[in-house]
Amino acid sequence: MTKRIASYGSFILLFFPIIAPYLFSFFGFLEEQTALLFIFGLLFILGMSLGVAEILNQYTLTRFLLAKAFFTDDTK
Repeated sequence: MTKRIASYGSFILLFFPIIAPYLFSFFGFLEEQTALLFIFGLLFILGMSLGVAEILNQYTLTRFLLAKAFFTDDTK
């Protein structure tokens, strides 16, 4: 899991500002519990980013968005 997160690190950083506005709308009820909001937010952001990255990784043209086309060929 750590290796997959590291391989999509740049995509997670680029995708985070798109996901962040929706984070509080989903987990706004945890406003009082900061630790739970942090844990659920981290899982939400990583889950969404890795899910979208795995879907985009299936297509050759979108691999440039993931910054993986230049480094490795992990489509095998």
